[in-house]
Amino acid sequence: EERLRRGHHLRLQRRRGVPRLLPLEQRIELYGLVSHGGRPPGPRLFHHPRRAAFLRKRLAQGPITAYAVARTSIYEGEIYTLTGIIPGASDEEITMVAHMYEPFLPDDSAGAAVICELSRSLKELIAKGELPELKKTLRIVLSMERYGFSQYYLDTERNRRTLTVYSFDSCCHLAGGKDEPRLKLRLSTIVQPSYMSLLMPELYRKFVPETTFILERGNLSDDTFCADDFIGIPTLWTHSGNHRYHHNSGPMFMAADWELAKKVACVMGTAVGGMATGDGTYFRKVAEEVIDLGKKEISERAAEARYRLKMQRLDKREATEKIRFLAKKAAAELESINRFAPGTVTEADKKILIAAGEKELAGIPAVQGEPELHDFMAKAAKLVPRRLVPGTLMSMVRVPHAERRKPRMEDLLYILLDGKRSLYEAMKLYEYEMDTHFDDDAYGARIEALRFLAKYGYVELKER
Repeated sequence: EERLRRGHHLRLQRRRGVPRLLPLEQRIELYGLVSHGGRPPGPRLFHHPRRAAFLRKRLAQGPITAYAVARTSIYEGEIYTLTGIIPGASDEEITMVAHMYEPFLPDDSAGAAVICELSRSLKELIAKGELPELKKTLRIVLSMERYGFSQYYLDTERNRRTLTVYSFDSCCHLAGGKDEPRLKLRLSTIVQPSYMSLLMPELYRKFVPETTFILERGNLSDDTFCADDFIGIPTLWTHSGNHRYHHNSGPMFMAADWELAKKVACVMGTAVGGMATGDGTYFRKVAEEVIDLGKKEISERAAEARYRLKMQRLDKREATEKIRFLAKKAAAELESINRFAPGTVTEADKKILIAAGEKELAGIPAVQGEPELHDFMAKAAKLVPRRLVPGTLMSMVRVPHAERRKPRMEDLLYILLDGKRSLYEAMKLYEYEMDTHFDDDAYGARIEALRFLAKYGYVELKER
């Protein structure tokens, strides 16, 4: 440890525990020192697929001895958050974030560059008279992933006037495979709905139709955990990272795709520029487009729910509840326009989307009464958890090191624990949003996780 502290090379040889050699065809969640079979912890290393294939072939011929050199240093000092604004007529803010302090260009120094170029372009267009003056203030925040942003979001007054956050983390990686989508559009959560969850995919289809993407829901990552009900800011993220090469020092992860960066800057500049300069007329036009997109979203996801009902993956009650959930979610996303232009979206507008959901229920027999629950599901229906801390579970510092572990608690499920819903109700909402299904054992695992979290003050548990 002392040699490492002074910046010396650290050689990890077989007698000290062989590092695991893992091919990166799979997503890897755990970094740093890992214990294997009760042995002292050793590092988990990452190799690009070609090197991993070579090592796998060599291992098939018999044992090999491996060592690694960790060129690391530990420094005492401070981490800084850099933030600045382009003032608008209102102190309400639209915030763009990127993290620093990682040694990879697209993760996320390039994201910071994209934000700066986007902001410079908007200022230039306004100066030329090609865009109206800003009505909302634009803010840039460059900080440390997770912990820097955790400190930044402690300012509740600034959070209150922040209308939305956009993350530019890993927005311009090189392509990792011909058949893979270039982008992942990570949408705001159901507790902080945003009309951009419906509109942003349409902007990418319109302006960069050659760029493939997929949609990912439940967006609560290292820089986007502010989309919970404590911090309370709708947050979206355009992401391009390929986990086959994640945190790898090879060129596939170290180099940036500047053409992709330009496309992201153009699309997100259009979104941010419209939000920041739009008036009531602009947002009314947006509302009409979002209504159409919401009806389309309800129709497409309701069709999937009916298919799952047909295949007996959902029962009649679940299919009905899911379709109504989708309609209420779309209505809430539409209503979020009022954050920018109060009074734009009316109750009549929201009823259009609720009615679209009811129309999709045609042919599904009505179900009366409450569901019959047994075993862990019945216990979950009686358990009412309340989250006590903002954001998501990160370092778990309240837990003694010897007992520290990652509980089986999805981030989106965790932020649904509001002290009003039962665990069962929260897990059903998670299922409907994420298109998944929990079996009874999964309910038992989450109950056990909540007991663990309650022991250390992360949640409060009550029985109905």
